[in-house]
Amino acid sequence: MVTAYLHSLVGEWDTAADLAQETFVVAYRRLDSFDASRPIGPWLRGIARNLALNHRRKHAHRQEVTVDGDTIDALFGLFDLPRRDESWEERLRAMDTCIERLPPQQQTVVLRHYRDDESARSIAERLSLAEKTVFQTLWRARSNLRNCIEALLRGKEAPNEA
Repeated sequence: MVTAYLHSLVGEWDTAADLAQETFVVAYRRLDSFDASRPIGPWLRGIARNLALNHRRKHAHRQEVTVDGDTIDALFGLFDLPRRDESWEERLRAMDTCIERLPPQQQTVVLRHYRDDESARSIAERLSLAEKTVFQTLWRARSNLRNCIEALLRGKEAPNEA
């Protein structure tokens, strides 16, 4: 999950994997500062986010992906603590259900970007869209997914189109 989170921030799987490794090294060194009564996910993501921001500052001239970190944090935050009788399987089913409910263009862009690891530029070329349109579509899709997943996990049926 840390690697997926970092990928959403830096846009490259190799860089995300390197930063994830560094995240766990830093976490291990700071283990005495972790409050075991709290969930570990937000703590690890905080370390990861700082490393990603440092990486982006150092390599700003090479970055093609700009991500709204707060939206990503909110989406990943849904996976921190199971609620009552909720299981990881229920959470993943909710995410699959919500992806299926996205409007067609959002669904296509999300699947190509996250499942197929296609860059926004590649998706734009393949679908004859402006690259900015792909970024906007991803932003809307992430927002729709967050709302839909939250609704499903709280037992409220989400609208058919997330």
